[in-house]
Amino acid sequence: MSSFRSPVMPASPAIATITTALDALLSLLHKCRTSSDHHKKVLSPCITSGLSSDMFLAGKLLNLLSVSPAGDLSLASLLFDRIETPNIYLFNVMIRGFAMSHEPQKSIFVFVRMHRNGVVPNKHTFPILLKAFSSSKNENPVQIYAQVVKFGWNSDPYVRNSLMSAFANSGHIECARQIFEENKEKDVVAWTALIDGFVRNSRPFEGLICFLDMRTSGSKVDQMTIVSVLSAVGMRQYIWFGKLIHGSYLVKGRVICDEFVGTALIDMYSKCGYCDDAHKAFGEMSPRNVVSWTALIAGYVQWALDQGKWVHGYISWNKIEVSLVLGTALIDMYMKCGSVDEALLIFKKLPFKKDVYPWTAMINGLAMHGDSSRALNFFSQMLNNGIQPNRVTFTGVLAACSHGGLVKEGLQFFQSMKKNYFIEPSVDHYGCMVDLLARAGHLKEAAKLIDEMPMEPTPNVWGALFGGCIVHKAFVLGEIIGNHLINVQPYHSGRHILLANLYSTSQKWEAAAYVRKWMKGKGVGKIPGFSLIEVDGVIREFVAFDKSHRDSKDVYQVLDGVMAHMMVAGYFPDTNYILTFDVNDG
Repeated sequence: MSSFRSPVMPASPAIATITTALDALLSLLHKCRTSSDHHKKVLSPCITSGLSSDMFLAGKLLNLLSVSPAGDLSLASLLFDRIETPNIYLFNVMIRGFAMSHEPQKSIFVFVRMHRNGVVPNKHTFPILLKAFSSSKNENPVQIYAQVVKFGWNSDPYVRNSLMSAFANSGHIECARQIFEENKEKDVVAWTALIDGFVRNSRPFEGLICFLDMRTSGSKVDQMTIVSVLSAVGMRQYIWFGKLIHGSYLVKGRVICDEFVGTALIDMYSKCGYCDDAHKAFGEMSPRNVVSWTALIAGYVQWALDQGKWVHGYISWNKIEVSLVLGTALIDMYMKCGSVDEALLIFKKLPFKKDVYPWTAMINGLAMHGDSSRALNFFSQMLNNGIQPNRVTFTGVLAACSHGGLVKEGLQFFQSMKKNYFIEPSVDHYGCMVDLLARAGHLKEAAKLIDEMPMEPTPNVWGALFGGCIVHKAFVLGEIIGNHLINVQPYHSGRHILLANLYSTSQKWEAAAYVRKWMKGKGVGKIPGFSLIEVDGVIREFVAFDKSHRDSKDVYQVLDGVMAHMMVAGYFPDTNYILTFDVNDG
């Protein structure tokens, strides 16, 4: 019989004495959070003296190494491998550790080992394991669902709700909906998981419909429900719905407005363009945390640079610590407002030990401004500092390659995602690569990449290839893609106009006229182009061919002067791809 004991209670005074010694060792581990060498020195006595062979003591060590901020999963794995017959508690600790790490897929390997060892999972195993699938959008939790059913945990509410979240977070929202509908007792957690799933899958309208069904059912509504609903409202910009939620649940006190709800409220008002209401909601928050400040700054990105600077000044004046999270938000704000130098200044003032997020904000910001070389230089510096890139980092890197026409480098970075960093490329990454190849004229390679995509290409991916066809005059391929796009998005005016441009450039006048006629018949109007500029803190909008602005005469005179100077300098507009028509003409 095994001499291993339960992790919940020591068996003897001797073990109690050892536990006291272990507590001292744990204290030492907490003090050396940043050094694996120190961890190894402290753990050596535990392993050589046999302390790690006791379940109770090993459990405390594994908890520290795999889950806590002072942890080190490589050492946790080393310790775990020395345990001859680990019990379910220790397996769950290791699964949790990997599920919370940047390598969540390794939690599956631990589960497989547990299965081989004949250890039966309990109700805590599957919710922990499913978090790994929530962290990886390209994984399908159906294989874990089969195990859930096999061991009879599919009727457990906690496990079912975790399954719903995992399916939704990995992009399989219909599977999540099916599990929800099969659930006879739908509690607030189940309803909220489904609403949040719709939001995460960019289907906010269905999330709001689900919320209305939830109210009709009489289910309780809590803070997390309100957070998900406000997110959906912001995505749809249904300000009337948002104000209704604010008044009915928060003002009346039916749901407590904690920091999560308050932050979601600020974000909702910001996305709906109601900056005064967002600022008021922020002023009513107490206490304010980094997340709420970040939401307010993100809102100011949509409003104006001056207001964003005011927030930054307020933070400095009140000596509020600029953490990595808050610093990242400031970098993002300045980048989106065009103040690259200000963003760089914030980055330099952040602590020396930066995580992936401020690096990623700088890379994406520089890529957005077309500064490919500096963006890739920041990426190289990040890697040299030992920081592992994430999905968003690679989106910026690939965008930088696209703007710079760096096809070879882009292909290398794209291939390294899975090979070197175990990151499955998402549809956004494929879109960047198609854009890169199409811009450079590699249309066959771009089409081949779309054909090899493991997921359904979005209209934006097809649109990137379509744009390349127009620029490089690949009329046959462009016509096929253009017609596919207007079938997928029949009321997207831009798709029709680009297809008409292509027909016009290839002198297919009848086809171009047919597109015009179809747009008129379906009521698809051309949305006029516009630009925004901030002058003295006021946002001014200029619409193409619009002369309603009081200074429009002066504006057009200046524009004509700029065009004249361009022509003198040898620059002439390319009108091959411009097709101007009014779909309302008879």
